Amino acid sequence: MIIKEQIDIKQKITQNEVKKIFSNSQNLKYFLNKKGIDIKKNMSTQMLKDLVVENWNYEEDKKIIREMFKNSSKYQSGLFAQSSLLELIKSWYDKYQSEIEWPFVANNFDQFTANINRKEIEEEEKDRLIAVAAQKFRLIKEINTLRNDFVEKIIFENSESIIPTLSHSKSVDFFINGIMFDQKVSKSLGKKLIEKLNMENPMDYLKKNPHILAKWMYENQDQERFDYDYRLYVAFGDNDLEPNRIVNIIKSTNFSDPIDIEFSYKHKSSGILEYKTKCLVIIIG
Repeated sequence: MIIKEQIDIKQKITQNEVKKIFSNSQNLKYFLNKKGIDIKKNMSTQMLKDLVVENWNYEEDKKIIREMFKNSSKYQSGLFAQSSLLELIKSWYDKYQSEIEWPFVANNFDQFTANINRKEIEEEEKDRLIAVAAQKFRLIKEINTLRNDFVEKIIFENSESIIPTLSHSKSVDFFINGIMFDQKVSKSLGKKLIEKLNMENPMDYLKKNPHILAKWMYENQDQERFDYDYRLYVAFGDNDLEPNRIVNIIKSTNFSDPIDIEFSYKHKSSGILEYKTKCLVIIIG
């Protein structure tokens, strides 16, 4: 079994975690200045990261980073995300008259295009289908970013145990109680999972058994995006994005008790492998 291990930055921090949190030299310089650490002229980004590692104090530095986050584009996006998100969702339904679904699997545009080219239709229609798919893909990416920023803002504001990353960083959004977590937001509980459960109140059942939803999400992720990182899953049981409702649910979440998840994944090249990781689950509904 492949077990995911994470560094606890309450104890120590490495170059990797510093890069995830600060993202660029401007943030590093601002942080070090707030700590009162002397920065020599023309110091490289590597040297700045070294200074952070050498002078790391979790409790003190958490306060500085949280204040920095309030001035970040991520947080500012979250402040206005609710209204912008609703506008984009309305725009989708008005324009496409269909549920919000990916037009093709990420990183598989070549295959999607090949399938379109095989269709016995006019060239102009092929071009139209490709253009519409690209527009849908772009819009879903924007919807997901706004939804994630909105949820991240609420989580940040309602848990002092969180250190957020200062910009969008692959595979990490928060350090929760010192541990790195990647936030994943889903607009539903998963149609196939609901069908598999075959019960009257699947949302209530999953709230009582969040490990089932988490395991399903890990086992059914795209090959191209596969990972077994620690995750904070936020799944919407309905389309109600009313802010107070979401805030109340997030406030009741225990961020100090992630679930141990063991799951199997069938890889195209290496076959079925077993993994062990940790996950936090919030079900909105």
